[in-house]
Amino acid sequence: MVSSSNRGPAAHKMFKTDLANVEQPPHPGEVIREDFLPRLDLSASDLARHLGISSRILDDLLTERMPVTVDLAQRLGEAFGQSPRFWLALQMQYDLYRATLATPVGIAPVVANRTQSSLQSIRMKSIRVNGIA
Repeated sequence: MVSSSNRGPAAHKMFKTDLANVEQPPHPGEVIREDFLPRLDLSASDLARHLGISSRILDDLLTERMPVTVDLAQRLGEAFGQSPRFWLALQMQYDLYRATLATPVGIAPVVANRTQSSLQSIRMKSIRVNGIA
């Protein structure tokens, strides 16, 4: 059941971050441009060739006009010795920060009409389904 009561939004506020005190995460292209290329004494065209991608695609990434895709994350991970998840996590942090600054979508929080014990049961089922338990 969706509720517009004061209980729902107040509960959600405790999970939100005050962005006034949070520094914007870097775009993955900035990390490559500012950290990796200079330290490795590598040109953008050499890196594009090494990754097997066009110089235009790499330029779009380095100038922050393009996000890291799964394919590109795999290539960067292999080239620089990280997991593709590292590059995707950088992109996700950047995207979430930017989305949080954008206009809110205006969706009211979901408020369940369940007892605490039934919520615990749902959590446990979810954990078993995901293979954690």
